[in-house]
Amino acid sequence: MTEDIPEPDRIDGAPHPRETAQLFGHPAAEADFLAAFNTGRLHHAWMISGQKGLGKATLAWRLARFLLASPPEGGMFAPPPPQTLDIPEGDPVARRIRALAEPRLFLLRRGLNDKGNALSQDIRVDEVRRMKSFFALSAADGGRRARSSTALTK
Repeated sequence: MTEDIPEPDRIDGAPHPRETAQLFGHPAAEADFLAAFNTGRLHHAWMISGQKGLGKATLAWRLARFLLASPPEGGMFAPPPPQTLDIPEGDPVARRIRALAEPRLFLLRRGLNDKGNALSQDIRVDEVRRMKSFFALSAADGGRRARSSTALTK
């Protein structure tokens, strides 16, 4: 029965944001994030807001894919700073994210209602509490971890 319930962050007729490699219309947001990343002044959280259908979830998935696929530190022999958030579709992290199998990513989104037959209207506190155990553990490879969440706003 749960396979009949759509993903809460998917718009009918469009690919899921995690499956979308290109993002249009947000060059300033991408440039700000990339500048913060390249200067080592990346904030611990970013709030993305706006009207439905603008690409907020696509941007969030793009940022998560970039962070998890990029080396955590530079050093003397590090490659030059990235000039784009693009990650090849064949990258192992990108493939794991598309399959929802990336162990360093926590996906927080609306779950089922009390009856289990439809999506809840909100992200419930029990779903948020699951993050506590995720962030209590260290990343398996010693790298970054990310959290992506989508919320219904009216």
